[in-house]
Amino acid sequence: MNGFRFTIIFLLFCQVTSGQVKHTFSKLFSQPGVGDWIQFGQIDHLPSGTFVNIKVWAHYDNQLFFEEFEVAATSYGNPNLDWVEVAPKLTNSYSGVQSFALDVNYKCVHSCPLVMRLRRLSGGSSSGYINFIVESNSGFSELSIEGTSGVVSAGFLGNNGGYKFPVSNSTFNASEQGLFINPTGDIGVGTINTGGYKFAVAGNMIAESVKVQLKGSWPDYVFDKSYYLPDLQEVEKHIREKGHLPGIPSAADVRANGIDLGEINAKLLQQIEELTLHIIELSKLIKSQNDAQQKEINYLKSKLK
Repeated sequence: MNGFRFTIIFLLFCQVTSGQVKHTFSKLFSQPGVGDWIQFGQIDHLPSGTFVNIKVWAHYDNQLFFEEFEVAATSYGNPNLDWVEVAPKLTNSYSGVQSFALDVNYKCVHSCPLVMRLRRLSGGSSSGYINFIVESNSGFSELSIEGTSGVVSAGFLGNNGGYKFPVSNSTFNASEQGLFINPTGDIGVGTINTGGYKFAVAGNMIAESVKVQLKGSWPDYVFDKSYYLPDLQEVEKHIREKGHLPGIPSAADVRANGIDLGEINAKLLQQIEELTLHIIELSKLIKSQNDAQQKEINYLKSKLK
């Protein structure tokens, strides 16, 4: 087949009561360059409450390609979401760079077909046939549309329902981490593990401005007359015993748990306000001592006269 031939077994299972129908067909892929794609079929209707499980096998130049993903009836139909390159589920044992990617069109205003295509990621340039076997208990139609755009507007459909936006438009490597959004809206940059936070970055970050909106109280309570101000002897004793300021996490704590910017700034301000009160008291004491010394000096001068 002009140096290019691979076979795909494509299985779709839809959770409805009707029996499955097998479709066997072959498509000529005449432009298999990197970024090119062939739109080969669609699920005509996906009833509410059902799901489709899609498995794809492909063989090309002794390279085995396999992908599996699931899509529920409620997962597509988003008018703001176009083509999505679906990522392999955990059942995929292939960890290298994939030669092909499976894209699904989620963009739909009302009831619409679930359209599928294969996109070339790497290697090959000769035309050839793709042999399909499709099993589905929902209506399936063959398509034969080719294109040359290698850009996918959304991202990889993750194993847990989130989306992974790739670091490259033309390759997918399971070890690469781009932008990830999980089903609860948590965002990870360079990581898929957000640790329960709404935004997680694995690496350095730069910004012109960062605003932290605290939920707790700001430490102006230090200036309240009822506030207990530790004397400097207590602070000195704590530093000697603990090796850090009272109320401030130790270096070991910071290495293990990191710091909360809002919380640490509040604690630092508390230290500044306490130090300010100590300075005010010391200033009063020094002034009082200076006044007393000046009075004594004036008295001695008067005696000398």
